[in-house]
Amino acid sequence: MNIIDWIVSEKLAQNNFAAAHIANGLKLAGLPEDEQKRRVEEYRKWRRASKDAPSKCYQYVLDGKEAPEEMFEVVE
Repeated sequence: MNIIDWIVSEKLAQNNFAAAHIANGLKLAGLPEDEQKRRVEEYRKWRRASKDAPSKCYQYVLDGKEAPEEMFEVVE
Protein backbone atom coordinates (compact mmCIF):
# COMPACT_ATOMS: atom_id res chain seq x y z
CA MET A 1 0.00 0.00 0.00
CA ASN A 2 1.43 3.40 -0.90
CA ILE A 3 1.59 6.24 1.62
CA ILE A 4 -1.38 8.10 0.09
CA ASP A 5 -3.63 5.06 0.47
CA TRP A 6 -2.30 4.46 3.99
CA ILE A 7 -3.07 8.04 5.05
CA VAL A 8 -6.67 7.69 3.83
CA SER A 9 -7.16 4.17 5.24
CA GLU A 10 -5.94 5.35 8.67
CA LYS A 11 -8.42 8.25 8.46
CA LEU A 12 -5.60 10.80 8.70
CA ALA A 13 -7.04 12.52 5.60
CA GLN A 14 -10.52 12.46 4.09
CA ASN A 15 -9.48 11.64 0.53
CA ASN A 16 -6.53 11.09 -1.82
CA PHE A 17 -6.30 14.79 -2.69
CA ALA A 18 -5.90 15.77 0.97
CA ALA A 19 -3.49 12.87 1.56
CA ALA A 20 -1.35 13.97 -1.39
CA HIS A 21 -1.26 17.49 0.04
CA ILE A 22 0.01 16.09 3.34
CA ALA A 23 2.59 13.92 1.58
CA ASN A 24 3.90 16.90 -0.39
CA GLY A 25 3.92 19.23 2.60
CA LEU A 26 5.89 16.72 4.66
CA LYS A 27 8.30 15.92 1.79
CA LEU A 28 7.64 12.17 2.05
CA ALA A 29 8.92 11.19 -1.41
CA GLY A 30 11.96 8.94 -1.19
CA LEU A 31 11.79 8.41 2.57
CA PRO A 32 11.58 4.95 4.17
CA GLU A 33 8.01 3.87 4.94
CA ASP A 34 8.44 4.05 8.72
CA GLU A 35 9.70 7.66 8.49
CA GLN A 36 6.81 8.59 6.20
CA LYS A 37 4.31 7.22 8.69
CA ARG A 38 6.07 8.85 11.65
CA ARG A 39 5.95 12.26 9.95
CA VAL A 40 2.26 11.92 9.07
CA GLU A 41 1.32 10.86 12.59
CA GLU A 42 3.33 13.71 14.13
CA TYR A 43 1.71 16.15 11.70
CA ARG A 44 -1.77 15.01 12.75
CA LYS A 45 -0.79 15.52 16.42
CA TRP A 46 0.25 19.09 15.61
CA ARG A 47 -2.95 19.74 13.67
CA ARG A 48 -5.11 18.51 16.56
CA ALA A 49 -3.05 20.32 19.18
CA SER A 50 -2.59 23.74 17.61
CA LYS A 51 -4.56 26.33 15.76
CA ASP A 52 -1.66 26.99 13.40
CA ALA A 53 -2.02 26.74 9.64
CA PRO A 54 -1.13 23.41 7.99
CA SER A 55 2.05 24.93 6.53
CA LYS A 56 3.31 25.77 10.04
CA CYS A 57 2.51 22.25 11.22
CA TYR A 58 4.43 20.80 8.28
CA GLN A 59 7.41 22.94 9.24
CA TYR A 60 7.23 21.86 12.89
CA VAL A 61 7.50 18.23 11.78
CA LEU A 62 10.26 18.94 9.25
CA ASP A 63 12.19 20.77 11.99
CA GLY A 64 11.87 17.68 14.20
CA LYS A 65 9.64 19.32 16.80
CA GLU A 66 7.28 17.05 18.68
CA ALA A 67 3.84 18.30 19.62
CA PRO A 68 3.91 19.16 23.34
CA GLU A 69 1.84 16.79 25.44
CA GLU A 70 0.28 19.62 27.43
CA MET A 71 -1.41 20.84 24.27
CA PHE A 72 -3.58 17.73 24.25
CA GLU A 73 -6.87 17.72 26.11
CA VAL A 74 -7.13 14.91 28.64
CA VAL A 75 -10.44 13.07 28.31
CA GLU A 76 -11.51 10.87 31.22
